[in-house]
This record gives sequence, structure tokens and C-alpha cells, in this order.
Amino acid sequence: MRPRDLEYVVRLHEWSHALLHLGTQQQQAQGAQNEAVPRKLLGSATRWFKGLGTPLSERLPQLLTHYSLQSLLRDATLPEAQGAIERIQTGFSKLTARAPDEYRIDQYAGVPKSRVVASIDLLKGGGLVGTEAWEAVIVW
Repeated sequence: MRPRDLEYVVRLHEWSHALLHLGTQQQQAQGAQNEAVPRKLLGSATRWFKGLGTPLSERLPQLLTHYSLQSLLRDATLPEAQGAIERIQTGFSKLTARAPDEYRIDQYAGVPKSRVVASIDLLKGGGLVGTEAWEAVIVW
């Protein structure tokens, strides 16, 4: 894996952390125009994220990174871009295979992105709590 490829993967993973942590539903985002609302939302989002636990706080960003790379490849029109994204995907897969368990996503990589996003909504809404509940629902 080229150093720039690794940098790209790390950025996607870290942006996925931010999205998981701070991503809001559209209704909340619309209410955020009031200055007091963003502070309240940030506090709530941070408490939720800290309570998520290590397996999910790493596994979900890994999955979002996986889906990001898939989307980039699907949307790439130039052969050079397609080749670069395929190379980055290969490197990402190799990294994930050597990573600690909480970063491994092999058993979830075939789950549709919409199901993972819905599971995040359930986690954020309190309909799912903890790694075991998430795993039971996601592979169902």
C-alpha cells in the first residue's frame, strides 16, 4: 500500500468517526439554526458516542469507510481513478484482515449499506443498545 493510499484510508475512517459521532437526522439539523440547539446536540451526541463502546465505535467507521470506497469506485469514470480506488480498496482489505477484532468487518461487508445506516439510527434512538444487540440485528 502506498503512503498516500494509507493516508486516504485513515482520513475516510476518521471522517466516518465524525459522521457517526456528530451526524444528525434532518429534523435535528434544521433545528440547529438556534444557537443553543447545536451545543445541546453536541453534548447529547458526545454522551451517546462515548457510551457506544469500542467494538462499535471502530467497527461502524470501518464499515462506513468500506461503503465510501465502494461508492467512490462505482462513481469513478476515469480508468486511472478506478485503478487507484481498487488499489486503495485492496490495501484497506489487507489492513482490516490484520487489524484487531473491533476493526474487522468481513462478516458484515455484505450487509447492505442501508441496513447499516438503519442500525445506526436504531443505536442513536435507543432501539438498539450494545454490540451484541447490534450484531444480532445486522446479520439477521
